Amino acid sequence: MTGRIQTTDVAELVRFQQAFPLTPQRVMDFSERIRNAAPVTGALTTQSKADLIFADILPGFFQPGRVPGWSTNLHFKIADAGMRG
Repeated sequence: MTGRIQTTDVAELVRFQQAFPLTPQRVMDFSERIRNAAPVTGALTTQSKADLIFADILPGFFQPGRVPGWSTNLHFKIADAGMRG
C-alpha cells in the first residue's frame, strides 16, 4: 500500500498538515502502541494497514484546534481495502 496526497490548493495542504501532524516517527510510535495493545499475528495485510490508518491513526492524530474554522472534504481513493469486522 502506497500513499500520496494530491492537491491543487497548497493552503489546504498546509491546513491538513497542521490538523494531522503525521511525522514518520510519531506515526511509528503510535502504531507500536496500537500493536502492543492488540498484537497482530502474521504479516500486515492491505486491509489491516487501511484499518490502522483510518480507524486509529487519523482519528488519533486529528487536532482541530490547530486550524480553527477549517472546513474541508477529504477524498480517499482506496483499492482493495476492507472494513473492520
